[in-house]
Amino acid sequence: MPFWNTQRLKGAIPAQGIVDTFQEDRVKNCAYELSVGYQYYSTDLKNGLATVAEREQIIIRPGQLALLVTLERVKIPIGAIGFISMKFSAKMRGLINVSGFHVDPGFSGHLKFAVYNAGSKPAVFDPGSPLFQLWLADLSDAAEPYNGTHGKDDNRINDKDVMDLQGDVASPAQLHAQIDAISGATKTQMDAIRTAIETQVAGFRGELTKVEWIFGLLFTALIGVLLADLLQGKPQSPVNVYNGQTAAPMTDAKLNTDLLPDAPKQSDARTPAKDAATDQKGNKSGD
Repeated sequence: MPFWNTQRLKGAIPAQGIVDTFQEDRVKNCAYELSVGYQYYSTDLKNGLATVAEREQIIIRPGQLALLVTLERVKIPIGAIGFISMKFSAKMRGLINVSGFHVDPGFSGHLKFAVYNAGSKPAVFDPGSPLFQLWLADLSDAAEPYNGTHGKDDNRINDKDVMDLQGDVASPAQLHAQIDAISGATKTQMDAIRTAIETQVAGFRGELTKVEWIFGLLFTALIGVLLADLLQGKPQSPVNVYNGQTAAPMTDAKLNTDLLPDAPKQSDARTPAKDAATDQKGNKSGD
């Protein structure tokens, strides 16, 4: 399966009508450079298929799938097979070809490319700029006529193409944006919860401070009452009960004898000698 070289491409492509708008300067490094057309579809488009006007650009944003179509119409000989890819300049912008990499023998029509932007920036292209590459290789024998569905209509990108490609794409960029949104919402909720807790704690501390002040005042008042009692008088000693009266407290270690019975006077004290003298005196008076 030899590949066609540059010289063969320059001669065979216009001779066999392989590319409808052949330009010799598009033959480079054994490949023919095909241009991107004016129609495209991207999964972030809300109105379906887009047609780019003059001086407008095709924009494929990060994380989006897109369907591109060649500006040229190609016709592959039944004795050859085509191989397609994107130029390195497009790949450097993050585009990845996720569609087929070959063109069947006998195919005729515009080539469609399904691409994915895996980069971090939008991929921007001018319609008509060279974006794709086509290689041709010989088959050992001629193939049967092409009987596939691609290329039979001349509408390029049709409604079925859009239906097959549309929908949300779980791209890394989209997931990153969703994670950032969830993280931001979670942080906001956590900040609100933290603020509510701090408010509750501050209120509780305020109430606790009031209780501490109340207990402090009560304790101070109690201490004041006890000190006042101590300063007004000394503690009383145990009392003695005598004839139903309460004895006064002792002072200077001497017993208060105000409530005790009167002690006998010295002159009234009776002694045995005095009693004997009295008895003798009485006896003499009797005599």
